[in-house]
Amino acid sequence: MAEQLAFLPEGTGGTLIRFTEASGIQFQFKTGHSFYRPHRTPDGSNTDLRNTELTPDEIEAKIVTDIHLFLDSGGSLPILGQDFRQPMQREILVEGHRIAYRAVELPNGSISVGTYFAMS
Repeated sequence: MAEQLAFLPEGTGGTLIRFTEASGIQFQFKTGHSFYRPHRTPDGSNTDLRNTELTPDEIEAKIVTDIHLFLDSGGSLPILGQDFRQPMQREILVEGHRIAYRAVELPNGSISVGTYFAMS
C-alpha cells in the first residue's frame, strides 16, 4: 500500500484524534493519547515516542498498512459492541523502533486505533 495518507485532526494535545481513509476504510487514531505522552511498557520501563525521530504520520501510516495486510490475509478485528472482549494488539517495526498498537472495528465499519507505543 503506497498511497499517501492525509490526516484530518480533531482536538489538540492529549485529546488529539486524527482521521484518515485508505482503500475505502476509515481510520481514527487517538494520537494525543498515543504519541504525545509517555507510556509504561509491559516490562515496567517508560517510553516516549516524542524522544525519537519518528512522526505520527510515519507511525500511523505503517499501522494502516499493517492492518490492511492483516485483513487481506483473512484476519479480522474485534468489533466494539456487546460481545467485545479486548482490542487486537500487534507490533510493527518503524525505522528500527518496535511499536505496539491496539485496534478495534467500530460498529460503523471504521477502525479505531486507541493507542500505540514504543516497546523499548
